[in-house]
Amino acid sequence: MGVGGRGGRASASPRARLRFVAALAVFGVAFVTRALAGAGGVAPAQQTTRDKVFAKAQATRGSDLYAKHCDRCHDPAKVPPGKKPGPPTIGPKFIETWQDRTIGELFGSIMNTMPSDGSITLTADQTLDVVAYMLQANGFPDGPIAMKNDDATKEIVIVKGQRAKGKGRGEGKKGRR
Repeated sequence: MGVGGRGGRASASPRARLRFVAALAVFGVAFVTRALAGAGGVAPAQQTTRDKVFAKAQATRGSDLYAKHCDRCHDPAKVPPGKKPGPPTIGPKFIETWQDRTIGELFGSIMNTMPSDGSITLTADQTLDVVAYMLQANGFPDGPIAMKNDDATKEIVIVKGQRAKGKGRGEGKKGRR
């Protein structure tokens, strides 16, 4: 007979078995979580743009910045003749483009490419203010706390929202785009 009386196989100590079971459990949870996320669903704990992720004051600052720096390219009514307008930032086309993507992706796109003429550079906080305004203009609710330039904010998922009623914003109306 071999070591431990099992025909050549050593028996594992209780401590080693416990480690193996714990590792297997961790792997199993990670696998199931990843499988659920891959199935197209948002994990239950995942924050979305419906979760009041920006403050009203932040969106107000963003509205001012947007009017000063973004309107001239993203509002088709304000784009000079012969120049192609920038992609929509408010309305169904914006949501179509950004749905299921993260605030981090939108933030990065604005921070790294806007304005396309390079005439100004927004700070990270200013960029978050503009993102807050865009979310508000697309009907997402504000909350008590401003977005921060951190990993948690950047992981927030943009989802299809409900348009705010009675705010005078919407596709087909003149106003900020």
